[in-house]
Parts: sequence; structure tokens; C-alpha cells
Amino acid sequence: MFWLSLIWILPLFPAEPKLGPVYNRITHFIPPLIIVPAFFLDLVFEKSAARGKWVQAVVGGAVFVGALVAVQWPMGSFLLSHAARNWFFGAHYLDYGTPPTSSLARFLFARPETPQVFWTNLAVALAAAIVLTRLGMGWAESMRRVRR
Repeated sequence: MFWLSLIWILPLFPAEPKLGPVYNRITHFIPPLIIVPAFFLDLVFEKSAARGKWVQAVVGGAVFVGALVAVQWPMGSFLLSHAARNWFFGAHYLDYGTPPTSSLARFLFARPETPQVFWTNLAVALAAAIVLTRLGMGWAESMRRVRR
């Protein structure tokens, strides 16, 4: 509900880009659109709290990438359709940095050229998710030790 409220409420407030390049004229706030992987990460981290940090990072990274592929891919296809370009789903909002010639601005789903490219990109995404999850966990741990 929090993310849906961002989609519905943020565009009500005026805004304008302050950095360049500006490809799209923006007159209101643009909402962020990612929630499902965060939900699954919360579940995984709660269940695997007793395990080692690297085990948590590997499981968390795999869950994050898996959730993106399983949920965001079909949802992304839907959000690029005409049915999602309304106030409820907010798919018609483009930020000021999206060039008009990009596949996103033209509402096209960019598919990989070959299966090898897809699997290579997925492996890179998994490795990055694992490393960045572990870095994020380390940073969170250091922040817990900060006292006023």
C-alpha cells in the first residue's frame, strides 16, 4: 500500500528537473516502482538470521534476482502495455533523463539477442546482487554501532 500511495500521491505535487540533460518535460514528482524483491528479501533475512553473513548474502542475492525475473519481468511487460498507462499503475510517468528514442519511452520490451546473452547477463546480475547484498549488510552493521 505504501508504494501504491506513492504512485497515486507523488504526481499530485509540482516538480521540475534541476539537472541535465532534460529529455522529457516533467511538471510533477515521479514515483519509484519496485517492491516485490524487497518483500521477499525481508522474509529471507528473517528466516536466515542465524546463518553466516555470506550465506545470507548468497541467498538474498539469489532471491532478489529470482524475484525480479519471476515477478518484475511479467509486470514490466504489463506496465509497457496501454492498459497500464493510467493514474492507478502510473506507467506513463517518464523521468526527465529518459531519451525519447529509448525503448522505455517508446514502451518497447527490450529482449536479449540470444539465450547466451540472457544467461550471461543473469549470471552477472546474480554475482552483483550477492556482492552488493553483502556490502549492504556490512554497512548496516556498521551503522548499528553508531551511537549518539
